[in-house]
Amino acid sequence: MERILVTGGEELLARHFERMYRGVYDVRLLCRCPSRAGEFYWNPLRDELDPAALEGVNHIVHTAGIAGVGSRLDLRGRDRLWRERVGGAALIGRHLLASGAQLESFVNVSSTAIYGSGLDPYIHTEASPVGSGFLAGLYVGGEEEAYLLEAEALAKRWVSLRMGEVLCGYGGVLPYMAVGGNYGLALLCGIGQQLVPWVHVSDAMRSIWLAIENREMRGVYNVVAPEWVSYREIATLSAQMKSGRSLPLPIPRGVWRAAVGAWGGPLMHSQRVASERIEELGFDYLYPDISGALQHIYGE
Repeated sequence: MERILVTGGEELLARHFERMYRGVYDVRLLCRCPSRAGEFYWNPLRDELDPAALEGVNHIVHTAGIAGVGSRLDLRGRDRLWRERVGGAALIGRHLLASGAQLESFVNVSSTAIYGSGLDPYIHTEASPVGSGFLAGLYVGGEEEAYLLEAEALAKRWVSLRMGEVLCGYGGVLPYMAVGGNYGLALLCGIGQQLVPWVHVSDAMRSIWLAIENREMRGVYNVVAPEWVSYREIATLSAQMKSGRSLPLPIPRGVWRAAVGAWGGPLMHSQRVASERIEELGFDYLYPDISGALQHIYGE
């Protein structure tokens, strides 16, 4: 059984991967406050990592430092994200170099936020230029560190999975988009016409599995469901499924920004993102359309 080390052990993606693939792999988690078997200490903010965490590890999945809705984007919050995402990968690299170990793969979980806000009908592929601003720079920095691990022979290959918004019922962006749904209200960010690249959490986990198992995977892959949908569609469908009715209610941009703070801007961005490259490897989405994905999440 191969041993997988996952960073960001307190976060949604790491916990979900551990639950989904426990028994398939020997999964270890890097946590700031380890409290049970299989958890090991690290703190990129202090440049600390328990060397025992890397013993016998075949693959590392890097999920730490992903900026989710609710993450602080003030100067202190940005510094924390940067140290976890970019500094965390560099910290692992230094420990691998000191130990003389080489990974089979380093899988960097990234985000389509790397492309910035696209203007319709522009379609972002893996070859598209990256965007500007803090979030794009954060994910570029993470990918550069991942690439260096292969360049310095610390990993046989690196893969970066640029995921859309990961949809699940207990975290991430969906609870924000579905707020008001229990009362039949679809609260829209602006008028809700912005396109939201998305992926069901199960497909997100399966893409990580593919990156581990497929030794031919190398470089960057978009992980987004093939159906392009708007914020309005997700919010109205969520309200319909949760309450049996849906009344779209546009929220003025200024009010929205006041309510969600720094995330008011990113939630208004619109992106069309292509998914063909990973599909060409034979990856089939279990939830290719938003209706089926939300039905599964809400248990219908």
